[in-house]
Amino acid sequence: MESIDRGALDAYLDGLLPARPAHFAEMERYAAEKSFPVIGPQAGRVLSQFAALVGGRRFFEMGSGFGYSACWLLEGAPGARIICTDTSPENETLARKWLTQGGCWDRVDFRVADALAELKKSEHDYDLIYNDVDKEAYPDVFKLALERLAPGGLLISDNVLWKGRVADRSITDAATCAIREYNRLMFETADVQSVIIPVRDGLGVTRCVSE
Repeated sequence: MESIDRGALDAYLDGLLPARPAHFAEMERYAAEKSFPVIGPQAGRVLSQFAALVGGRRFFEMGSGFGYSACWLLEGAPGARIICTDTSPENETLARKWLTQGGCWDRVDFRVADALAELKKSEHDYDLIYNDVDKEAYPDVFKLALERLAPGGLLISDNVLWKGRVADRSITDAATCAIREYNRLMFETADVQSVIIPVRDGLGVTRCVSE
C-alpha cells in the first residue's frame, strides 16, 4: 500500500475543521508568530471531546502556556473549573486576556508555579489532568497524577510520540528516554486503561479504573 504523506493528511484534516472563535484564531496566530508550541485545533478538539465525555467538574493542567489547551478543555465541559500552572507571569497575562474573551476566565485558577509541586500539595482528586510539562519529568508526572485522579478520571499527555523519536532506539537523549518510560508506564501499570492517539505529536490517554 502506498504511504500517505503526513503533511497532505494534516492539510485535509485541517480543512474539515469548522472555523474557530476569534480568541482561538488569535492564540493560533500568536503561537505561529512566536514559534510557541500549542496542540493545535485537531488535538484541541480531541481534548474538548474528552472533557465532555469524562463529565467532570475539577480539572488540573500541568504546563498551561498561555491557556490554549485550557480553553479547549473548558469549551468541552462548561460546568468544569480548572487549575492552570505555568512558571511565566507573561503567560498568565496572555491567558487572562484570551480566556476572558472566550468567556471562561472566571472558571480558571491560574498559578504561576511549578506544576508538579502544585499538584503534589493539592488535597483534591481531579476528573481530568492534562500534562504538557518538560519531557524529562513525564515519568514523575505519571506516578503523581495517578494519585490525584478520581476513579474514572483521565490523564492526558501531549507529545508522547515526540516527532517519532520514541521509535528510534538510537536516540537516547534524556527527553526521549523519559517519554519512552512514560509510554511504558501507561501500558504496564495496573488499574489503568491507556491508548495513544496519533493526532499531531501523539496524545497519551490513561483512564483510572481503580476504586
